[in-house]
Amino acid sequence: MGSTYSSCSARRRTKLGSSTYMEHEVEFLGILSHDPLQNPDFFNWNKVKIRYCDGSSFSSHPDNEFGNGTKIFFRGQIIWDTVMDELLSIGMSKAREALLTGCSAGGLATLIHCDDFRSLLPRDTNVKCLADAGFFLNEKDIAGNRTIDSFYHDVLHLQGVAKSLNHDCITRSEPHKVHFVVCYRNSLLKTLTEFQQNPEMGVFINSCFVHCQTWAAETWHSPTSPRINNKTVAESVGDWYFKRAAAKQIDCPYPCNPTCYNMDLNRG
Repeated sequence: MGSTYSSCSARRRTKLGSSTYMEHEVEFLGILSHDPLQNPDFFNWNKVKIRYCDGSSFSSHPDNEFGNGTKIFFRGQIIWDTVMDELLSIGMSKAREALLTGCSAGGLATLIHCDDFRSLLPRDTNVKCLADAGFFLNEKDIAGNRTIDSFYHDVLHLQGVAKSLNHDCITRSEPHKVHFVVCYRNSLLKTLTEFQQNPEMGVFINSCFVHCQTWAAETWHSPTSPRINNKTVAESVGDWYFKRAAAKQIDCPYPCNPTCYNMDLNRG
């Protein structure tokens, strides 16, 4: 995400900052796959991938643009609104099932826009939102600094993100603190206690040291995918979405799970 003018300026010459630099085609894997073996519950759905280039989880506003020929544009909310208008016009308005999902900054975008997405579709449409790796924790870093707090404060004020956040949340907290859950594992689980009691909600919290697990075949659903209680991420999401079974899967603490894919930071 873009928290400073210099970081936004650097991103604008990459695929994270401009569609000019994006690949013309991307392979749909994991939750986007058309293969029933890889994606048993959603393989035959209509799928749309919204390419991410605004640096604000589709929540920035042009009122905060610098002007003066800088060519740094804050149009995240406009991109979101325009894409939704287009999808509704070509058939999404008649959808009987809809799932909004994203990973990392896309997971945060899912949390920010879930209520709006629900409001765009008919009341009898089954609409749910799945945020993968979208909780950004407001905890001190290894140097003891409040890096995340400072980072989101800067993102919010630089790009005018507050206008896209839930107004009830903003009235109870500083706007930049609406972006993350204040906890590590134990406090996260404590925070989610009430959430888990809601039968409509689902969680899959494994202890794998990896970022994003829904968009890769290896971590979403394969013979070697991470599992909790012998359930893959895909199986748990399907149980939750279609109400086949309770989907409250919580792993033991890291590094207990032998099925995990873990990032190796020593590899180049």
